[in-house]
Amino acid sequence: GISVDLFEPTGLASGASGNERGLFNPRFTAQRGNESDFYSSAFQQTIRLFDTLSSHHDIGYERSGSLHLVMDDAKMKRMKGFLSTWDWHEDHAQLMDQDAARAICGAPIKSGGVYLPDAGLVSPYRVVQALAEDTIVIDEKVLSLERKNSSWIVNGRSYDAVVLCCAVHVIGFEELNWLPVSTVRGQISLIETDASCQSLKVNLCYGGYASKPFDGRMVVGSTFQPWLHDADVREEDHADVLDKLSHVVDGFNPTEAKVVGARVGFRCASKDRVAVIGRVPQANGLYVSVAHGSHGLTSAVMGAEIIA
Repeated sequence: GISVDLFEPTGLASGASGNERGLFNPRFTAQRGNESDFYSSAFQQTIRLFDTLSSHHDIGYERSGSLHLVMDDAKMKRMKGFLSTWDWHEDHAQLMDQDAARAICGAPIKSGGVYLPDAGLVSPYRVVQALAEDTIVIDEKVLSLERKNSSWIVNGRSYDAVVLCCAVHVIGFEELNWLPVSTVRGQISLIETDASCQSLKVNLCYGGYASKPFDGRMVVGSTFQPWLHDADVREEDHADVLDKLSHVVDGFNPTEAKVVGARVGFRCASKDRVAVIGRVPQANGLYVSVAHGSHGLTSAVMGAEIIA
């Protein structure tokens, strides 16, 4: 019921949101607290949104499930803490040994893990397109933002409220130049489905991630490079993410994988890796939603709900 103008000078989902497929999962913590309650609620809100959107739009949505592999003691401690403190029913999160995990996922994985049947994959690009259908998209960069009386003036247009959701670029505005946010470069690889993963029925998460196959292809990612600002695709990054997959799936040969596409994006992250959402202090009617990092498909959805 709210009329929305969306300022987008470079095209919808032209940044890190433009990936062909993305995984949606909560951000796990060993203890329950504000952060865990946020991500637990955000995960459920995201599923409800994608269920609704997919009934009228093709958003590449599959609630295929995700298997979070447990490869070391630190990961096991965090996952056991999640299972014991978050109060999720075992229908929605379950720790499995290697044999049970292999049966669920259909691939020769090298460890057990925590299975989330409600998780899945979606096309972030198509989701953005669907959500923007009822907005007016203005092909302009925001060059001026000022408060006059009870309104905010953006490029000469008057608004009751403004939401800044332009990733790290928010620090270019005087009201938010103090935010401790930065960019993290991430490169994903699109590969033809390998024989070892041909029967993979779920997404695999293991520090990196591999999507369930779709259209004969898989997304494998992602690098985590806060020190890089280069938008060019790097061959060494392909080698890195494919090598990580070979450490979790028996028979996957990274040197024989056929890369058919790639994409570089710059996530926005805060120092504590938790999203920044809400009203800007001392600025009535000005809101922010940034620093969603690698869990943006859940936290950005919940951020929008909170602000709306």
